[in-house]
Amino acid sequence: MKLYKFKISGKTSVFKRSDQNGSNTYSYTFMTQQSLKGILGAIIGLKGYDNSGLSPLIMDQSLEFNEVFKDLKISIVPVFSEANFMYYYNTRTNATGLANKKEGKIGVSLLLREQWIVNVEYIVYLDVSLIDEEYREKLKHNLKNEEAEFIPYLGRREHFAKVYDFKLVDGIIEEEKSFVCLSTLPRADVSQVEIISKGTDDIITFSEISPSGITSDFYHTFKEFVYTNQKVELNETDIEGQYYKVNEGTLCLY
Repeated sequence: MKLYKFKISGKTSVFKRSDQNGSNTYSYTFMTQQSLKGILGAIIGLKGYDNSGLSPLIMDQSLEFNEVFKDLKISIVPVFSEANFMYYYNTRTNATGLANKKEGKIGVSLLLREQWIVNVEYIVYLDVSLIDEEYREKLKHNLKNEEAEFIPYLGRREHFAKVYDFKLVDGIIEEEKSFVCLSTLPRADVSQVEIISKGTDDIITFSEISPSGITSDFYHTFKEFVYTNQKVELNETDIEGQYYKVNEGTLCLY
């Protein structure tokens, strides 16, 4: 199978947790599936939340990028180094007078403290075989030429995303049930994690519940994902992801 492969990086990202609403907000650590679909939609010019200037609830009741990419299979590979995926807390002031009410007074400035993820980099693989040819070819063209109809960003407009280094790569179905997975993968697929490293500082085993999709009435659906640099053992049955071998190793498309 031919897979689209490319890189996404940025100096900062904020994928705001949807269960947070207040003066302190926190970010998902990794780029979410739903956010990646939005980035791809921006690259080929599909409608999203803000194209009409209105609330999505009074638009055409759809997110075009979500419909186009509903059958897209995605693999997200975080690229780690000593200086990336660091947490930073940014404080900014909302002085519009519309965001805060205190002790009966209207028009009070609101201090917002946000968690940013700094120096992020991902390798993304896509199985586009179920996407309409029109969108598939436009996505290929724009990724290859580093073009975008709308500016892609990592969670919010001020967090610009660099999308580059597009390649077509071969993916071969992984027959084994035990391997090191390069990408994040659904927690439901994993029966156990085997520690294969001899050290302790270099072991990464991480899980997070994050948005995997959105319903027609704009409610997020969630899934628990794991990322580890250790060997995983897959369940014998009920596997959600599709596992493929590429030159760098094994990855999960889901």
